[in-house]
Amino acid sequence: MNEGNTKKEYIGTSLDLEKIDKYIYRSKQPLWQPVSSSIGVFGGQVISQAIQAATTVSEEKNGDKYSLHSFHCYFLLAGQASMPVIYHVHPLRLGRSYQTYHVRATQDGNNIFTLTASFALPEPTQPHFSIAPPVDVPPPNECELNEDRWQRFLDTYQAKLDKNLVEVIRARIEERRTSALALKDASKRSKFDEKGHFITSNQHSWWIKARTSPGDKPSTQKAILAYMSDLNFIHTVSHSLGLRQYFNLGMLSSIDHSMWFYDDFDTSEWLLYKTFCPRARHGRGNVNGEFWTQDGRLVALTAQQGLVREKRPEARL
Repeated sequence: MNEGNTKKEYIGTSLDLEKIDKYIYRSKQPLWQPVSSSIGVFGGQVISQAIQAATTVSEEKNGDKYSLHSFHCYFLLAGQASMPVIYHVHPLRLGRSYQTYHVRATQDGNNIFTLTASFALPEPTQPHFSIAPPVDVPPPNECELNEDRWQRFLDTYQAKLDKNLVEVIRARIEERRTSALALKDASKRSKFDEKGHFITSNQHSWWIKARTSPGDKPSTQKAILAYMSDLNFIHTVSHSLGLRQYFNLGMLSSIDHSMWFYDDFDTSEWLLYKTFCPRARHGRGNVNGEFWTQDGRLVALTAQQGLVREKRPEARL
């Protein structure tokens, strides 16, 4: 399977910020709006940039003494790719063991996003516990890149698909091939039955990594993992409900997102992202996630709620 990337994009550029005043930062690179999104930019990029802003303020005050251990955020309005995002950082509490910062993201004077980040002094001598790593998960070298999987699906079923859908799938294949991140489905089961019908499931696992190394700075690694954590995350809810994009899925949008960090990790190495949907109702659904290294360390936990609505036929007069 081809591990290459035609553009060799670097994930770190998605996090770049420009300081424009004390505690105020502005995004430098154009924001990414995925092919599958019709309402706004990728939320993971806004999360990672807000974390970068909070981390920069923390490091200006303390060096690398404190380390990000968690964040909680809300998506208030869809971000627009046509203009930069302004990040306003507000120190809330500067304690001896824990420090907390609030980040408010704006576009055109409107609040589009809010994040609270907590930093802590490491305590490596404290006792520790972890659940056992997932079993029966194929290693990354036995899994297929997402763009190859989509290409294989297109080669098999193209004649049965609407022409507009074929173009959308081709765009998604190109998007993945030129992405700074590589994804591989780690589920042994197929997402489709022998007739090409979608199989409903409330669990999913995939391998993910940065195609080029972002370096070994822990704070940058955490911002990149936060970016990764929003990829395909809320889709676990739509899969649980049997709702498919371009068919019966009407709306899919994140409401809030939380993350907790534990061990160090390297995002240029394959990480297993295991997700699970415990509940969905009233047009909303929750999803939980775990990031595992290949040697079986649980390095981060995630949680999100989002709008997941079925497409309804237009009311008849």
